[in-house]
Parts: sequence; C-alpha cells; structure tokens
Amino acid sequence: MNIFKATADFEQWLAKRLPIIRRDIALKHLHMAEAVFPFFRATFRTSAWAWCRGISSDVIYGAKLVDRAIRVKDPCVQFRGHWLVRRLAPDCSRIELASLPGERDESRLLYDMGWETANMHFGSPKAIPSVKRDLAARRGKWLHKASKAMFKATLKDWEHWRSDWKKTEKKQR
Repeated sequence: MNIFKATADFEQWLAKRLPIIRRDIALKHLHMAEAVFPFFRATFRTSAWAWCRGISSDVIYGAKLVDRAIRVKDPCVQFRGHWLVRRLAPDCSRIELASLPGERDESRLLYDMGWETANMHFGSPKAIPSVKRDLAARRGKWLHKASKAMFKATLKDWEHWRSDWKKTEKKQR
C-alpha cells in the first residue's frame, strides 16, 4: 500500500462528497505528523494476516469482516478504498485510556477488544477450525511479538509519511 496515494485518493473521494476546508485538511496532516497514533488512526492498514506472511497486498479485508461479523452493524462505518470512514459527531469519540478513572482494568479492556476482534472473524465460519488449530499450536508471547513488529512497521510508514509531509509543507510556504 502506498500511503501517499491512499491519502490523496481519500481526500479526492471526500472532496466529491462535501466541501473541503483546506485548513482542516492541513490540521489533520499536522496531527498525523505529530505522533504515530494519530497517523495510525487516520489510515487503514493492510490485513495483519497478509502482513505477517510478508505478502504485499492492497486488499483490505476489514469491510468483509464487518459485513460478516455476528453482531449489530454500525450504520455509520464504511470502507472507502484504504480508508475507514466513521461518523463525525461531538458526542461520539474513541475511548482514550488517559480519560479512564485512575483505578481501571486495562487487562479487561484489552481482553474485551480481543474478544471483539475474534468476534469479527466468526464471520468466516469455514475458517474457524483452522484458526483454532493455529492458535492451539502457538506458544509464548507470539501476539505480543507480532504486535511489536507491526508497530515497528507502522512507525516506519509514519516516519516516511512525516518526512515527506514536512518537505511538502516547506515548499508550500
């Protein structure tokens, strides 16, 4: 996936549907450049399955998973190319860990997030036996190791995007 092309494609798609305020796009890019997490939230990643196998794929499986998941669908979630489009509303936002009470159970929250991820994959009933066999064969901290490796790859993408963004910003001034 080419992050620069995916960003441009999304912004072109968006511009066809609503008036674009260039300052807002610039502010979004500024936030994306400040830290890797806002960058990660603003982009949609390739399949973790394809990524861990070293497969270069532009295929986004999220839409299929959402459509097949055994749960109530969010009517405001759409997939547009490499972008996950969510509702915009002042009373609808993600949960920030820092906003949770001092005494909290991150383990429970992460467990529930993992449960939801697994639930998404129940939408592929033919794959369940294979998934169970694969999970039973794994040992140790495989998920932790894979998460760290994917974070490093995302960080590399972000650094590349950020470097290019900074060059572009200087040229526009």
